[in-house]
Amino acid sequence: MKFIYAFIFVLLLSCNTVKKEYVCGDHPCIDKKEFNEYFSKNLTIEIKAQTNNKNKNEDLVKLNIDSEVIKKKDNKNYKKKEKIKLKKEKKKKKKEKKRRQYNKKLVMYVY
Repeated sequence: MKFIYAFIFVLLLSCNTVKKEYVCGDHPCIDKKEFNEYFSKNLTIEIKAQTNNKNKNEDLVKLNIDSEVIKKKDNKNYKKKEKIKLKKEKKKKKKEKKRRQYNKKLVMYVY
């Protein structure tokens, strides 16, 4: 029974696929057609195995500091945008007020 479990374990490990990227000269091949053309001309295959390069030992302090800097920048931009919106609204209100006054004057002159 142990032999069967060991055999299945080895079989599963050996069937694990690795993501491959075919290299056509100095750049990665775009598709299978380009790969076949390059292989027919040069008769060489270059395969670059893609590995997951996630850094598991990330510095959490650095990440927090960076995120705080980004938040501050976003907050500043947000404040600037709000100020601009307020100025635009004030201008619109002034224009509307002037239009109302002008319309009142016209109505007075008509009567």
